Amino acid sequence: MTEYLIKGKKEDCYGCSACEKACPKKAITLVADREGFLYPVINKELCVECGICKSVCPHDNALVCNEPQAVFAGQNKNNQKLMSGSSGSMFILFAEKILEEHGAVSGCVWDNNLRATHIVTEKGQDVQKMQGSKYVQSNLNGVFEDIKARLEKGQKVLFSGTPCQVDGLKRYLRKEYAELFTIDLICHGVPSPALLEKYIEELENSKQSKVTELRFRNKAINGWRSQGTIKLDNGNLLDFSPFKHSYYNLYYMENCVSRYSCYDCKFASPKRTGDVTIGDFWNASDFVPESIVQNGVSALLINTEKGKAFFEAINESLLLYESTLPIAQKGNERLVKGGKVPPKRQDFYTKVKELGLEKVADEYCKYRYLVPFVKKHMPRGVKKIMKKMLG
Repeated sequence: MTEYLIKGKKEDCYGCSACEKACPKKAITLVADREGFLYPVINKELCVECGICKSVCPHDNALVCNEPQAVFAGQNKNNQKLMSGSSGSMFILFAEKILEEHGAVSGCVWDNNLRATHIVTEKGQDVQKMQGSKYVQSNLNGVFEDIKARLEKGQKVLFSGTPCQVDGLKRYLRKEYAELFTIDLICHGVPSPALLEKYIEELENSKQSKVTELRFRNKAINGWRSQGTIKLDNGNLLDFSPFKHSYYNLYYMENCVSRYSCYDCKFASPKRTGDVTIGDFWNASDFVPESIVQNGVSALLINTEKGKAFFEAINESLLLYESTLPIAQKGNERLVKGGKVPPKRQDFYTKVKELGLEKVADEYCKYRYLVPFVKKHMPRGVKKIMKKMLG
């Protein structure tokens, strides 16, 4: 059995679902804990101790990752597609290329209840729904099995997800498939789905209106560095921003809501599990013109020969600036290491359940994020002026 199934330590499980999907006896099910995170539970009456669950567990096995071969700051040349994505809109180009070749794409969408859910699709309209950041752990129910069935038939498949999800998929498959392409995301950590549901519930109660659309990042409001928007069924559009009392965003930025395995995540590393890695290139303004940066720039890491070929198939659609791994790491700590569990994390979910999100906001946030947030997202020109003013 896996270390988690033996010892029950939360930090030993990424929640990737590989053990559940791989168990030949269906002895493992994923069950939400009191915080809303999914963890495996074993039925010992069905378990035959074959060890397959341990063999596919990302936590229990050595990393199978690659040092990036090349690093770029990139931006989609198509403005409409660029404005639909969170940063430089890399994903949509890779996805559309797979669809052109009669393949399938697996990524995260919002379902009808605004739950983050991975799907597998051959439809362009579904792929468009995969664009945009979703700061919550997604449900992978049925996806691994679907992908394997398609690969066995020789169909090309692109899977995009967090590094632990990519690794979990590969271990579940248990062999290399030439037709599988993977994109891992530079991941800050994943909050519980139950926390987001709680936030939406409290917001709907306070506004007396149902949330119909949630965008964690919306460039149409104030460019790339802006936060997002929430649409209500009464027609109102709310600013989903820490500056406008979005307590969910505050908690996320304060790093006190992630799954326990996220804090010491071994995938928070320069070695990557996907063929390609994408994420925000937060410090791109150090070498990319601000006129380009304002609409979003992605960090693009090419990690394998397969990834290189994939990249070369779409690079004419990209505005590219060659970079290096150390430069990308400067703006993305999760390309270097994980982090320590903040003291406030220990009883955070308990207090939220008892008191509600808004009532614990002052204790846990108090806008301490403000200075590092401004420093991180302030345009380079403004930083220079502030330095001169302050001596």
